[in-house]
Amino acid sequence: MGVETAKVGLRHPIHADNCSEVEVNSINVFLSDDLSPSSVHINLFLDSLSDSGMLYSFHVQAQKSRPYFSVTEAYNRHCISAIPIIATRHNVLDTLVLNSDKSLGIITSFGRSIPVGTPKQPNDGRDEVARKLASSLSMAFDDNNPMGERHPERKIMHLLDPVGPRCTIVFEDGERLRLSADFRLGSRITRQCLDALSCVLPAEAFFVLKRELLAQVNTLSAVQQGDDATEFGIFARLVVQLLGFPVVTPKASPLEAVLGRAETDNDPITRRLAARLRLRHAPRRNAESTMSSKLIFEQKLDPSTAPLILFSVHLVTQDCRLSSTRQRDLLRLATVLSELAGKIRRVDWQDFWIRLVPNLLSPPPGYHGGGGRDLYS
Repeated sequence: MGVETAKVGLRHPIHADNCSEVEVNSINVFLSDDLSPSSVHINLFLDSLSDSGMLYSFHVQAQKSRPYFSVTEAYNRHCISAIPIIATRHNVLDTLVLNSDKSLGIITSFGRSIPVGTPKQPNDGRDEVARKLASSLSMAFDDNNPMGERHPERKIMHLLDPVGPRCTIVFEDGERLRLSADFRLGSRITRQCLDALSCVLPAEAFFVLKRELLAQVNTLSAVQQGDDATEFGIFARLVVQLLGFPVVTPKASPLEAVLGRAETDNDPITRRLAARLRLRHAPRRNAESTMSSKLIFEQKLDPSTAPLILFSVHLVTQDCRLSSTRQRDLLRLATVLSELAGKIRRVDWQDFWIRLVPNLLSPPPGYHGGGGRDLYS
């Protein structure tokens, strides 16, 4: 077989390993990376009779002139099973693969893979508890499992029945579990920033940022996941941290100071009220403590990408200015822009946003006002 390239009539053969052992009903074709009607990935999975099959992915791009579309090979890799799944992007399909070593991975933006792991299951017959724990797939960065290796007690043999972010995994003993691999961000403003960055950052740089962000968000509690302020706070911190700049640990809020004094008060009623308020505001306190956490994958961005990040977030912030209902998002983005501009010594951009958004709580560290060089000078 072959695929047609942008040149009319030119075809390149594709040689599949062990092609003679592949039956027609063992061929699975599905779409992924369906970013727009004019761009999509067509995936061809050949389920071989051997221990490992083969996944071929082709990028199809529409064109205005004949032949009206072009096909290029994106990547190919050995794996046992592969299915389409909505995992990291809203309404855009990723590919969930079962690798040759029986570990799971999600192939997402630009063909990069993020390792995932299934929840641990008890061995004392508590099947109902196991199924409840398995209601969400978690990226496995446990203390003893930082890179997402599988739990060795049970091996996954097959992936079946993908619907949205959910799929069925089949273990070696024949048991099946329905899992959810939903890692989509709940914060609208964070998703907008990622969409803008995906258009300007190099593929590898964007993947480093996206993988680290999803990993950090996945370590949050169920209460914090989906919270707009918490997820954007992690994004704002990662933008600075991944570029190699020092991260300033946020100071305790006035409420924290009041609660600290109340918890040591002589009045037992005051102490009980302080304890109750502490529980109520626990998610916010935990979100602030997350700001000082370390990187999970220990891979950083090239500092030369800082102007690209600054300009992308700048465009998103300008978009927020057009809406009277997004003033909170505008304040958050302007704060990030001012801080990042200060890190790369763009005082002109700091001055622009501090003057444009005068309700910033305080100028970022290092701000002295005044002009500076133009971004493109």
